[in-house]
Amino acid sequence: MASQLPNPDDIDRRHSTVTHEAGSPPVIVTDAPLTPVSGPSSAETEQVAIDYAAERHATLVRASQLISFIFGVIVSLIAIRVLLKVIAANAASPFAQFIYSVTGVFVAPFIGLTATPAVDGSVLELSSLVAAVIYALVGWALIKLLRVLFYRPSTRSISTRTYHHS
Repeated sequence: MASQLPNPDDIDRRHSTVTHEAGSPPVIVTDAPLTPVSGPSSAETEQVAIDYAAERHATLVRASQLISFIFGVIVSLIAIRVLLKVIAANAASPFAQFIYSVTGVFVAPFIGLTATPAVDGSVLELSSLVAAVIYALVGWALIKLLRVLFYRPSTRSISTRTYHHS
């Protein structure tokens, strides 16, 4: 006689193990086959486990991405400033004025730090290059500090057994 799968309405016992590591989807391992029962069907039960460590890790990743974006934009704008100065771009053009006004705030603390070589209108702002390196390092350091303060790896196993009898 061929073995038949039980009717889902007649299932009484379900046994599974859920293993979840932060940053990866849960893995469900069924240890025992579904067991049919005689009699009326059982009610369905849903159990939800909230992984607060995974939520905290997701928030940490988002904060790190935001810091990387902000400091990446600052460093990129300073690099454009250096390039415009090196190619002796027209300082009266609206684009050059915009770049110089936006980056002026960020390079101001570094003005006069080093000599500024100039040849035929082309200027190499070494102080702006130093500023770009410093901002890149500050962004990197902030991300590392966030990880040290808030990163908590987690691994959990949840074992659930649900029995329903009428």
